[in-house]
Parts: sequence; structure tokens; C-alpha cells
Amino acid sequence: MPNSTTNSITQTPLSCQVEEQQKKVMRKASKQKSKGKSAVFDTAATSSCGMEGDDFIPTDEPSGKVFYMPTGDSTPASTKAKLHHEVREPARTVDMVPELKQNSLLSGPKFADANYITILTPTEVLIYDAHGLKITTNKEAVLRGWRDEVSGLWRVPLQTNCAPHKAKYLLLPKSCEEAISNVYELPSTQQIVRYLHACAGFPTKTTWVKAIRAGNYATWPHLTLKAVHKHFPESDETQQGHMRSIKQGIRSTKKKKRILILRQTVVKL
Repeated sequence: MPNSTTNSITQTPLSCQVEEQQKKVMRKASKQKSKGKSAVFDTAATSSCGMEGDDFIPTDEPSGKVFYMPTGDSTPASTKAKLHHEVREPARTVDMVPELKQNSLLSGPKFADANYITILTPTEVLIYDAHGLKITTNKEAVLRGWRDEVSGLWRVPLQTNCAPHKAKYLLLPKSCEEAISNVYELPSTQQIVRYLHACAGFPTKTTWVKAIRAGNYATWPHLTLKAVHKHFPESDETQQGHMRSIKQGIRSTKKKKRILILRQTVVKL
């Protein structure tokens, strides 16, 4: 029988490892190259958050926002930027956060506020202009939630026998509370304590601390004994509501009559 010859090259285990390592390096380089050209579309982000170095249109307008990390640390946003996409405000504005390291986040609620309809599929995200848009379905929704008016985020009931409803607790107004994935855009702790102190009716420090220790404010965000002891506001409303005024009618306003007594001295001769 004639000897059969092949052009295939038999790879050794070492050559296979080298090839696999080269593929990993190429995939990593491709990922790093395209990282700055895309952002994560986050329905749990109430504001779009940009990472330094990503492809946005820079502006000189300062942001003035402070973001709270899951670790409790805070980091300020530097400036505002714009998306290259021609979308309506507030969907186009992005707050640049220098400490953001993983991905830029595009806010789903901001697109909803700008009257855009977003559809998420297993392979892509589709954003439509809601003006004149008609969407038809041939099935009922298997799960229905609602959008919370306070936070601007969408909520889904955890139990099957619970109908969708609005948020029960109004803790902070939407203008004071925004969330960006796991990054919360809130005022400082001092401002939060001041705001919640006003919501509680400007109680004295002793009364408020006693109520917090008893658990009466367990659902209020960021309200702890440590925060109250450190940032308790000395407001005029508290002093005016607990001042001890002098009672009326204690001292007479009538002028007293002065009685002069003349003593006569009798001299005996």
C-alpha cells in the first residue's frame, strides 16, 4: 500500500496553550478597544453617569452633583457632557464622574422622561421615539410592575397575589434622590439630616434621639444616631417652638401712688 501523506500539522500541548493564550490576549485587547465606544444601558440609573475617557461631547458646564458609592464613600461629578446621539433632553446629558472605573451608564429613566420607549431583548436594546409610535402584542404580560414616582425607578411586586401599587413611603423628593446603578446621587449627610429634621417637625435633639433609639424612624434613609449626633441642625424653628416666654399678667402695668407721710414734731415748753 502506498504511504499516505497529509499537509496537517500535529500540534503539541504546548503549542495549543500558546495559541489559546494568544486568543485571550486578542480578546482582551478587543474588549479594551471597544470599551470607550459603548456604555451600559441601566434601568436602575436615574441619571446618566459618564466615565472619564469615554466618547462624549465635553462641555464646560459644572455638574455640582455628589455621588454616594455602595461602600459609603462619596465622589463628586466634575462636569456635564452630551451624547453624540441626537436625542431629547434630559436623555442626552451625562454627568462625568472621575471615580467611575468600570462602565459609563446611560439612564433608562432619563430616556423615559424624554418620551422614549425602550425594549430589551435577549440580544439587544431597542429605543423608539414614542411620538406616534404604535406597539401591538399578541400575548398578555406575564409580569406587570409600575414606575415609582419618588425615585423614578420601576418596581415589580415580589408576590403573585399583590397588585401593582405606588410607593407607600415618601422619604425624599425626586429632586433630592437619584440612583445610578449602585451609585446614589444624594445631598450630603448633613443636608439629609436637616431635611429629615424638618419632615419630623423640628423636634429637639433629645426628643428626636429618643424616638430614633426606639425605632420610630427605622424606614427613614440614612437616619442614624451617629448622623444625628454629628449633624443635628440648630434651626430657628426648633428654638421658636420650644421657647419659654414670660407669662402675661404677672406684673401690673399701673403706676403706683406715692403716699407722703408728714410727721409733726411737738416741742414742749
